[in-house]
Amino acid sequence: MKIAAFITALLCLVLAGASSATAQISATGEGNFRSAQWGQSPEDVRILEKVPPFYKDKNLLIFHDKFQDIPTEVIYFFLENRLIMGFTHLLANHDDLNNYFIDYEKLKAALGQDLGTPDMENWQLFLPDLENDRSLWAEALGFGLIKVETGWMMGDTGIALRLSGANFKGHLTTIHFSLADMNAGRLAYRDYYAEEIGVPNEYFRDSPKSDVNF
Repeated sequence: MKIAAFITALLCLVLAGASSATAQISATGEGNFRSAQWGQSPEDVRILEKVPPFYKDKNLLIFHDKFQDIPTEVIYFFLENRLIMGFTHLLANHDDLNNYFIDYEKLKAALGQDLGTPDMENWQLFLPDLENDRSLWAEALGFGLIKVETGWMMGDTGIALRLSGANFKGHLTTIHFSLADMNAGRLAYRDYYAEEIGVPNEYFRDSPKSDVNF
């Protein structure tokens, strides 16, 4: 089952039978990502999730979940049958795009409960007027003119929270990744995305010297 539009929407930033659990945004607790440990197999993860995946292939397992009543996709990414990355993608659909900034603050607070103050928070405002006029932010987000990335490091895990926008919608994703597999993981994700979608991922559009830092 390969549905290009489905995978495109899912993998950009970074999907009813959803489970009744609340998405584990926390980076601490039982595992490196949710209850799973880096290096575990797809079968190990399926046992831990306790429900069938919504989608699966050789590199991905995807489960439905919720975060504070917002539908959520939980995505496990494997390299050579080993878990190396995990994504939590919020499927919020707000008419008022200001609500994506509210969701971002909620996610940052949920992560901060365990991780404390972020190690970095980078706001990219691609028009000079945005720095002085907050009322423009909602529309700017919908045009992809605002991007936010917040990051933490904890043990052998890196965590990134990303807010971006396109096509008059916002996109919120958390990314957990194994620091030991960071370089191999980002290249594997880039290659997987290009193979499935046929175009580079938005975080890999520069030259090889400018590969994204998770």
